Amino acid sequence: MLKDLWQELILDTRRFWHTLPDALRAGWRSALLAWALCTVAAIALLWPSFESMVGIWARSDTFAHGYLVFPAVLWLIWRRRYDCLVMQPRPWWPGLVLLALLVPGWLVVRLAHVNAAEHFAIVAVLVLLVPVVFGRAIGMRLLFPLSFSFFAVPFGEFLLPTLMNSTADFTVAALRASGIPVYREGLEFVIPSGHWSVVEACSGIRYLIASFMVGTLFAYINYRGAGRRVVFGVVSLIVPLVANWLRAYMIVMIGHLSGNELATGVDHIIYGWIFFGLVMTLLYMVGIRYVDAPLVEPQPAVPVSPAAPRAPWAQAALVVALLALPAGWAYHVEHLAGASAPVALSPLSLTAQGWTRLESPAKSGWKPAYGGASAEEHACYLKDGRSFCVWVLFYRGQDEERKVMNSENRLAGFKDEWVVVPDSAGAGSAGLSPVWQAAGLRQRLHVSGAREELQVLQTHWIDGSFTNSAVRARLLTAWCRLAGRVDNAAAVFIYAPAAEEGAPALAELMPAVTPAIQGYLQSQSQR
Repeated sequence: MLKDLWQELILDTRRFWHTLPDALRAGWRSALLAWALCTVAAIALLWPSFESMVGIWARSDTFAHGYLVFPAVLWLIWRRRYDCLVMQPRPWWPGLVLLALLVPGWLVVRLAHVNAAEHFAIVAVLVLLVPVVFGRAIGMRLLFPLSFSFFAVPFGEFLLPTLMNSTADFTVAALRASGIPVYREGLEFVIPSGHWSVVEACSGIRYLIASFMVGTLFAYINYRGAGRRVVFGVVSLIVPLVANWLRAYMIVMIGHLSGNELATGVDHIIYGWIFFGLVMTLLYMVGIRYVDAPLVEPQPAVPVSPAAPRAPWAQAALVVALLALPAGWAYHVEHLAGASAPVALSPLSLTAQGWTRLESPAKSGWKPAYGGASAEEHACYLKDGRSFCVWVLFYRGQDEERKVMNSENRLAGFKDEWVVVPDSAGAGSAGLSPVWQAAGLRQRLHVSGAREELQVLQTHWIDGSFTNSAVRARLLTAWCRLAGRVDNAAAVFIYAPAAEEGAPALAELMPAVTPAIQGYLQSQSQR
């Protein structure tokens, strides 16, 4: 049946194609060939960015839907084929101006390692090639299919902490409303029957992204009015968010009422997906009740005397040139000889400041949850009965995964033995240089015995400058690499047990310690 339907669609399209005037068909042939050449050139020249995006699809279940996006886009364009074929492709020169602005922007975010912006940029290049080659009018006809392409971008992980906190807030509030006493600390909480924690899988980000993408497609296909499409799109965002809250509450209640015999381990995941599947089924059952009557559109009238076609080869040549120059510089910078040189940090000496380096640096079991560092230095120092420790995580030749400013880099990972203490985050900031940022850490609830607390001051060093701003850090990285220099960066953490020092006492040390760390990092970057 599907084979017969496909053959009918192909035969019908071929019949329509042969009804077009020769001039119109000639225009489409040259435009399609030019578009194919430009698209292949864009993918080839910007391949590292495409490879990075596909790599995220492959290793992350959250973004595995990316494989389906471009086939869906081609299908959506195919549905509009008759509307487009009756229009003469006419290259759009202003699109080249937009491309000339977009590609340097891609270069900056590529060198700054801003993955989401980089991936948005390459998808935008592919989208922009359509109006550049075929014309603005055809691009507007295909506005939704082209816009749908941006669902291929792996975007949204920055929402993880917010979604996890909202899930914990709702679950704890619902448990208390059910008469169950709850003690909460961060993303962990204890009820009489056991200990629970909200982890990444509980955030609901997979539900949210999948629901919004499918909901947007459903609304476009089944509704004609913009109002209904927008409403259903908004609902497809709200429903999975609330459904995830209810799912988390339901899982805890099932575990509590069953004496932790149910809704634990694999059951936890299975019950969650079953509940989400039921909620989504109900959403689309309601949505389909309001589907507009099928709109049967006749094939558009074929123009008798179409405008003379314009050859798109000049635009195609300019497109390749605009892509080649930034891509070539990115390749040059990313293959600098010193970028892959090994890093061996020398010991950090604070003798000039009167601090004695201790032989054993293991003052606590804490280590920052920063991955991919080229080298590490960990040391503790003593002076007049006071002590503190330093972590230096040094980065050279950063890439998409190994970078000092990464959304996955945190003071403590979600599965670490430590959690950030909200009440003390920022404690002792009064009088502290903006270079440093104060935070508090505490061992998790399940740690037996007395739980240790730490006060931490952190900063980031990028190409000779201290900053805690992610935007400034990435701009400094981009400027360094645009200038053709090897990038050097570091994350620095100074910490001490809260009972011994505390943030105010650590802050008093910074005027003397900061210049010493600056000189140390500068010397290490030149090795």
